[in-house]
Amino acid sequence: SILAVDFSIFPRYLAKTETWGVSLMDLGTGAYLVSSAVTSRTARGLECGGRSGHGSSMGMLLLLLLLGVGRPLALAALNYPQHRSEYGRHWSFFLTLLGVWAIALVVHRVVRSGIVVAILSAGGLGCYQLALSQSGLSGYVLGAAHDSSQSNNSMSAASILSPAAASANLLSGASLLLDENREGVWSLAGYAPLFLLAEQLARLALHPPSAPAPRSSDSVPAGLSEGSAAAARRRLPATALALWLLFGASYSLVQLPSRRLCNLTYVLFVLACAVSLLTALRAADQLLWPAAPATARPLRSLALLSKHALAVFLLGNVLTGLVNLLAAPLDRSAAAALALLLGYAALLAWGVVALGS
Repeated sequence: SILAVDFSIFPRYLAKTETWGVSLMDLGTGAYLVSSAVTSRTARGLECGGRSGHGSSMGMLLLLLLLGVGRPLALAALNYPQHRSEYGRHWSFFLTLLGVWAIALVVHRVVRSGIVVAILSAGGLGCYQLALSQSGLSGYVLGAAHDSSQSNNSMSAASILSPAAASANLLSGASLLLDENREGVWSLAGYAPLFLLAEQLARLALHPPSAPAPRSSDSVPAGLSEGSAAAARRRLPATALALWLLFGASYSLVQLPSRRLCNLTYVLFVLACAVSLLTALRAADQLLWPAAPATARPLRSLALLSKHALAVFLLGNVLTGLVNLLAAPLDRSAAAALALLLGYAALLAWGVVALGS
C-alpha cells in the first residue's frame, strides 16, 4: 500500500489519517514492529547474550542509523516530496526502528524477567498516555505544520565570536531539531512499549517454553509438545478478545487512536489486530492441515520474508521512490496503475527469493 496510495485508484479512506482515527495504512508501522517482536530472539526464548548476538544487534543498529541519516539527505538531493507531518522534518521509519530496537536491547540487558518487562512497558505506556491526556502534549505533537522559516538565519558574526552566544545558538538549534521531529521523537514512547509487549504476548501465546532454550543458536527451538501447542492455541483467541475489549474501553474513555502519537488506544488497536490475524491463521492452519505436527516448517518464501523483513521493506521503499520519480502515478489510468503495482509486487517477490539464494 505504500506505493498504491500514490495512485488515484487507491481508496482514500484506506490512506493514513492525519490526526485521529485509524485506517488500513495506519497499521503499517505498528504491524511491522509487532511482526519483528513476534519473531525476535526474546520472543522465541533464545538467549540474547553472546558476542555474536551482540555484534549482530549493533550492526543492525548501525545500519538503521546510516539509513535514517542518509534518507533525508537523499530526498533533499533528489528534490523528492516529503510528508513532514508523518514523522517530522528529518525523521523516518528507520529512526523509529533504531530507537525502538535500541531501547529493547537495553531493557533486555538490564531486566531478565519477562513479567517485569511487561509491567514496566505497560507502566511506561500508561505514563505516556497520562502526559498526552493531561499535559497538552497531544496538542503540541499534532500542532501546527513544520515551519523552517525560523531557522539558523538569525546568527550574526558577533554571535559566532561570542562563546556564550554560540552555546545558546547550539541549544537553540538542538531544540529546533527536536521540535521539527516531534512526532517521531515522542511516538517512541508508544512504539517501544508496543514492541516489548508484543514480545511478551508472543512468548505467552506463540512460543510457550517446552524445553531449555539453546544458548548460541539462531534457529527456532525444536518445537512444542502437543500439550504446549494446544495451550497456545487456546490462549490466542482469549488474548485477542481481551485486547479488543481494552481497545473499546480506551477508545471510549481515554483518547481516540492516533498513529502520529502512538497513544494507548493505537497500541491496543495494533495488538488486537495482530493477535486476531494470528488467531485466524492458526485456525486456518488447523482446519486445512489438522494432522500436521506442531513443528511443521513454514513455506520457504514466508521464512525468507520473516528473516529478511528489513531488506524487503527497504527494497519496497526504493522501488516506490523510483515509480514516483519516473512514472507519475497520479496521471496513470486504472489499467496502467494495476500493471505497475503487479510489476512492483513481482519485483518484491523476486527480491525475497534472491535474498534466500
